[in-house]
Amino acid sequence: QPHQPAAPHGPRTMDATKLTPFVDALQLPEKLSPVGLRSDARLGAVNVPSYSIHVREVQARLHRDLPLTRLWSYGSGSAPVLFEARSHQGLMIDWINELPPKHLFNLDPPRADTKGMEGAPETRIVTHVHGAHVPAVSDGYPDDWYGPGKHRLSFYPNQQDATALWAHDHAMSVGRLN
Repeated sequence: QPHQPAAPHGPRTMDATKLTPFVDALQLPEKLSPVGLRSDARLGAVNVPSYSIHVREVQARLHRDLPLTRLWSYGSGSAPVLFEARSHQGLMIDWINELPPKHLFNLDPPRADTKGMEGAPETRIVTHVHGAHVPAVSDGYPDDWYGPGKHRLSFYPNQQDATALWAHDHAMSVGRLN
């Protein structure tokens, strides 16, 4: 079959190849400090460092020649957040959804085979720490989402070998957009 060009994705608003590269300083992660120590018998956590992460809409300049851009962020700004821990030293994170009720993007209609999504908030989230060995209740399964004004306390025992891990949203039907 002959090669088919990709379908258009809407109107082109700018040409990124026209932006001068390497003119902005690379944003370094914001290293966080725990808000204290916390225990939770339900999660199996005993006296571990605890963090509160506010998931919210922010505005950031992604290039010196671009206007401010609406983004969703873990933490206070557009820089990634960093938790520093040692292997086998657990920590707890209270993920707090402070997103607006309306999504940044137009959402796809729910798939027919997706049960339990009727009336789901557009800005639902659930955070998954990729590569972490965690109890099921803290894993961030796609159908374990929660909406604005809600929060989820998660325990990460950090039982894997020393490594760099990363977190991302995993909410059913919107994770790719979030």
